[in-house]
Amino acid sequence: MFSLTLTVATIALSVVSSSALVNPRHRLIPRVTTPSTYDTSLLEDYFAYHSRYLALGCQYNHGNDFFDACCHPMLKNETLSDREPRCTPDPGVLASVSSSLEGYTSTTAWWSSTADVATTSTEVQTSQAPAPTTTTWSSSSDTWTSSSDTWTSSSDTWTSTSDSWTSTSSATAPASTASVFTGGFGTFFTQNGVAGACGTVHGDYDLIVAMDSAIFNLDLCGKSVTITNTDSGASVTAVIADECPTCNNANSIDMSLGTFIKIGAFATGLLNIEWSYV
Repeated sequence: MFSLTLTVATIALSVVSSSALVNPRHRLIPRVTTPSTYDTSLLEDYFAYHSRYLALGCQYNHGNDFFDACCHPMLKNETLSDREPRCTPDPGVLASVSSSLEGYTSTTAWWSSTADVATTSTEVQTSQAPAPTTTTWSSSSDTWTSSSDTWTSSSDTWTSTSDSWTSTSSATAPASTASVFTGGFGTFFTQNGVAGACGTVHGDYDLIVAMDSAIFNLDLCGKSVTITNTDSGASVTAVIADECPTCNNANSIDMSLGTFIKIGAFATGLLNIEWSYV
């Protein structure tokens, strides 16, 4: 299942838009699942939306006008011609992303809903006024609500009625360093000579990790975590050096090649993990 090559991931995620140069991150792309809260009767095909989201590099543009303009799902009666030209991805990149995702679709709930996140050790809560006929799409860190035209993520909030962004990215890490965080998944990425969110360039085999956007903040930079493969019992300690906007849930960690190989094989692709702050 995880036979995708780093080359495919490089092509899929290395995108230049008119608003930003997207730094490539090489990650095994998880299976595509239509979230149970994604209204397929109202919104465009989820596979098409997810492919376009990755091809445009939306995961690296939270909090700017490009995300606002281009990264929300379209209604069924909308087309890309209704949006700004910069919202149309390069055909070659889109084809590569779509091809890499083919065969990795699933009807099983893979993405966590906002309710799921609340059951993990780190809680991400958003508050919205009750509204009838609310349509919500959720991942572990993102919520889009059509009835109120509001996009909410763990780090950014966009509301059309106020036409402004509000950042909530100052979330802090859990106070207890003795806590063990469970239910996460481990993935891997390559560095490509690009500085991570903490501002330091690392090599592929440096023992570093990227934490999910739901809990990442700059205060975590330089702190260490011990990660355990719950299937094998193998453990590794690594330093937090980056943010992971596309991890599977709040307790998932993206690892450098050097960190990942300490506790699992690249061919496995996705590891069941638990971790704690050191």
